[in-house]
Amino acid sequence: MRSVRRVRVVAAIAAGSILAACSGDKSTSPSTSSVSLTQALSEMSRPELGALGTMAMGTSVPIGPALVPSDCSYQPSVQSFTCAPVTVGGVTVTRSYTLLTLGGTPQSQYDPTSTDGVRTNTHGKGTLTESGSTFTIDDQRELVLTGLLSSTHVLNGTSVTRVDGTLAGTGTPVSSSSTITTRIANLTLPTGAKYPTSGTITTDVTGQFAAVPQYTMHIVATFDGSSTLSVTMTGGIGTTRCSIDLSGTAKPSCA
Repeated sequence: MRSVRRVRVVAAIAAGSILAACSGDKSTSPSTSSVSLTQALSEMSRPELGALGTMAMGTSVPIGPALVPSDCSYQPSVQSFTCAPVTVGGVTVTRSYTLLTLGGTPQSQYDPTSTDGVRTNTHGKGTLTESGSTFTIDDQRELVLTGLLSSTHVLNGTSVTRVDGTLAGTGTPVSSSSTITTRIANLTLPTGAKYPTSGTITTDVTGQFAAVPQYTMHIVATFDGSSTLSVTMTGGIGTTRCSIDLSGTAKPSCA
């Protein structure tokens, strides 16, 4: 049972990384009602979102640097911009984005007077090795940022990550596998706000760790505009509550 407890605490700490990633800062929060495409993509591409893999294994899933429009080309057949793949730590990441009008119609170029949203699609696949542990990762995610024509941007999205591997550092290496599903719902980023003023991130984890029976975890975090929030995680052995400091000045604490 100690192994399951350890996995649960690691999951909560990983949740803290993701929440801090979505908190924004002066360089990525919307500052005017009209933003550049580079600014919009930066809002959606914080590297810490790659920490989804740690929900089960304590290893992060690389998603690459923020998308740069000049690295992408428009493909009329799919009405999207495909971008050059990048390889990070053994994981190859392919990405694309779609520009959307207020009504959701795809666009072939960015227009600050009519582009209201950006949808990004990311697929990372490969093998990571960390401190003797090896993980095979398959990660797919879609994020949609809307409200670019206004002073309040709203982020929604989903991701599904499969992590299989061998965990070292505890004597005899043990096998592990996890499937992590995350949903970002109406994460609201008003002009001038350092942290989301509303919205939720919900993560569900199903996994197997060594000989421990299959475990499940359900994690919910709700934003209210403050720098401190509570994350509640429930599973087969009860409930764990963590306090997350979005400013990054303090480590997550769990009980």
